[in-house]
Amino acid sequence: SKVRAAASGVITKVADNGFGYSYIILAHPEKLITLYGHMHEIFVQEGEIIRQGQVIGLSGGIPGTKGAGWLTTGAHLHFEVFRDFQHVDPLNYLPLEYLPVTSLPDKYLKKALGSLSD
Repeated sequence: SKVRAAASGVITKVADNGFGYSYIILAHPEKLITLYGHMHEIFVQEGEIIRQGQVIGLSGGIPGTKGAGWLTTGAHLHFEVFRDFQHVDPLNYLPLEYLPVTSLPDKYLKKALGSLSD
């Protein structure tokens, strides 16, 4: 599956580890960092400026395939958000209007419904 940048920024780390865990780290304004893991293919290079929504690679995660790593149990994208180098809840930063409302926990519904009415 295509992996798109959650926000515009600069690629700070590309780790293509063959059949090991491969990942991309993207730095954004306001001390935010996003990490995209279990990358099957990587289309970007360190130092490259990326736009929100730009395809940065292909996800993997299927055991025994390139980029999956040794501990994966199935196909998926590992996604993390950091602020000031501390883990934060990605749903506090991502645009929720693209997610199905039925999949959101109650604490995010007001935010999601508010963004739809803007």
